[in-house]
Amino acid sequence: MEISAKTICEQLEGQIETLKVAISQEDRQSIAERVAVIEAYCQLLKSPSNKVAKPGQTFTPVSQKEYSVPEETVSSVEQDVKGRNLLDF
Repeated sequence: MEISAKTICEQLEGQIETLKVAISQEDRQSIAERVAVIEAYCQLLKSPSNKVAKPGQTFTPVSQKEYSVPEETVSSVEQDVKGRNLLDF
């Protein structure tokens, strides 16, 4: 997936504004989350890989795959262990 540097910078600006609000409200969890997102955007810009599109290139969307949720099955081992203490030998 290619993302333009301009798009990343726009997202960074939005995250910085959200960070300013979190700082003014002294919301430590939100501050940590915003800083982590900002750091990820900076790493993306800094990355030497081709993940950042060069100027003039556009975003190339990737088709999403459909995933099915597997049925939960209980194996005979799980049934044997169920209700026993892990510390019992």
